[in-house]
Amino acid sequence: MNPASPSRRLTLTDLLAVAAGIVWHALLVFSCARYAGVDAFFHVAESRSLVSEGLFAGVTSLPFTVLGEHGPDHHFLFHLLGLPFAFLPDFQAVRVTAVFFAVVATGGTIVWLRRQGVARPWLWALLLVAATEVYNFRMSLLRSQTLDLPLLLFAIAFVMAGRARAAGVVAFLFSWAHHGATILIPVAGLCVVAAMLTRRMVPLRAAAWLVGGFVLGQVINPWFPQNLEYLFFHALFKTTNPLNLPLGGEWLPALPSYIATELWPAHAVLIAVVARLALQLRRTRERPQADTTAMALVWVMFVVLTLKHGRFVGFLVPVQVALIALVARDSAPMPRLERRAVAALALACTLLLAPRFLAVQALLDDGARPGDYASAAAYLRDHTAPGEVVFNVRWDHYPMLVFYSPRNRYAIGLDPNYLAYRAPKHFQLWNNFRAGARQVPNLSRRLHTLFGARFVVATAEEKALLARYPELELVHDSPEAMIWRVRDARYDGLK
Repeated sequence: MNPASPSRRLTLTDLLAVAAGIVWHALLVFSCARYAGVDAFFHVAESRSLVSEGLFAGVTSLPFTVLGEHGPDHHFLFHLLGLPFAFLPDFQAVRVTAVFFAVVATGGTIVWLRRQGVARPWLWALLLVAATEVYNFRMSLLRSQTLDLPLLLFAIAFVMAGRARAAGVVAFLFSWAHHGATILIPVAGLCVVAAMLTRRMVPLRAAAWLVGGFVLGQVINPWFPQNLEYLFFHALFKTTNPLNLPLGGEWLPALPSYIATELWPAHAVLIAVVARLALQLRRTRERPQADTTAMALVWVMFVVLTLKHGRFVGFLVPVQVALIALVARDSAPMPRLERRAVAALALACTLLLAPRFLAVQALLDDGARPGDYASAAAYLRDHTAPGEVVFNVRWDHYPMLVFYSPRNRYAIGLDPNYLAYRAPKHFQLWNNFRAGARQVPNLSRRLHTLFGARFVVATAEEKALLARYPELELVHDSPEAMIWRVRDARYDGLK
């Protein structure tokens, strides 16, 4: 669908498309009274800690987990880029930062499309936000995937263009932005395979720089070698979930029917452009472009990963749209047909925007409200010492707790595997207590011995569970959190 040799420089239309993306993502996030991305509160808290605790202090609020006392900030670059917005009023900080990174994802894709010689990047960006609510929802959740996406796209482009040093720099930055940079290792191999399949010059040097940049980012790291332990933990322990812990729906496999139905607009366009290019290549007896072939292989990889863990659909959607754009770029110009096809696709995508917006809005609005946990955190600030450990019954409520009370440390958070891996005895106590199948004997002594905790934070759902323990005294009750004090002589005279 592209004219010959389109400009690779950003145009006014591209900038207007980025501006439209700002408006789109801002409307999605700010139109909701609640916010579903609970992990966002952890990310903003960590951005704030870069100032309050020091640039390389790391994660200090989960001392019993794999992260330890000053654990590796495995999203360091992500948190650093979010710092300018972190000190806005609490809920606004989360929303503004979420919009910023959503625009980084969509705007970065537009820039990448233009640099790849794709005409009309605005059209493919429109398809990206209209094809499915999954992309819009996940990009609105303030997760590092928003930064990972443009880094991944540029990494592929630089390798296939033979720009070795640029590939190495991107890999280094990626490794400081997210431990998910390990994905660059198979990507480097797929780029080499793509060059071999298309009989182009094999970019071995650039692929080596990509892998080398990732390795260098792990070695030249403020948390080396602890970051390597975390990397192996995440790759070999967390993803396999040997204890079969409840980790949320995104770690469950995605059914093929889900991928087929959820992404149907993108599938329809992909089939159309691939069919057109296939007929053209059949007539000319040529091979597809190497970068297009590489993107096709990466797309297949993300299909496989999504079938294993549904969370990868956040990558699958933009990679599929990128593949569509490259295939369309490689097709021979047919001006009359092209104008009609562009108009039809733009109209179809525009008609899909309203239902997509409403669907994403409903998903985002099913989450935290402004001020949730603020009163509980205020109680903790008034009755605990800085650095004191709080025993939280719900691991998934840790982001809200650390956001409103960063002075405390917590028993568990981010993922129950973090605690199970580093401190099995601590995890056993937490898991037995949470499960509530039978009463934990000598609870106050064990909370003191293992965690040094004199306060337990839970929700109304666990009220009956905690009421079974006479050594626990309810001292704070709010709709979203209840705080119980451990009755123990060791704590007499303390606040």
